[in-house]
Amino acid sequence: AARTYYERALPLYEAIGARLGQANTLMMLGQLCLREAELSAARTYYERALPLYEAIGARLGQAITLKALGDLSLREAELSAARTYYERALALGKQIGNFPAQLNSLYGLAQIAHTQGDQVATCAFARDLLALAESHPFFKTHPVVAEWRKEFASWGCSS
Repeated sequence: AARTYYERALPLYEAIGARLGQANTLMMLGQLCLREAELSAARTYYERALPLYEAIGARLGQAITLKALGDLSLREAELSAARTYYERALALGKQIGNFPAQLNSLYGLAQIAHTQGDQVATCAFARDLLALAESHPFFKTHPVVAEWRKEFASWGCSS
């Protein structure tokens, strides 16, 4: 049902020139496709959303989309592309002071390094992520960060 509503909303946003509405709708369609393992469709939606966010200067939307493209590329074992997307999302996250964009991008970069067997880089990204999480009261005790700590420890990265 959600997909139907998004697909109905998209042409309306396009008709009135509401680029933020278009971009957000495309992102949500991408997320739905990703959940249903429709990876090619998800990529298409994300790639359509990104230039809209860029055109209107919506840096948070850009960071979220870049991170989503990184996740998708990592899932498809396109490690070089994933790294580029995560690095761009991380840079934007730093510019706008968005902790989730930074944390999620660092986690993606750690996953890539771990996949490539680069223990030094894996643990460096893990340390950066955990230091950033420790600097923010909400993320310091967040359950996702706690899971990442366990995962990093299982990868041989001490805190």
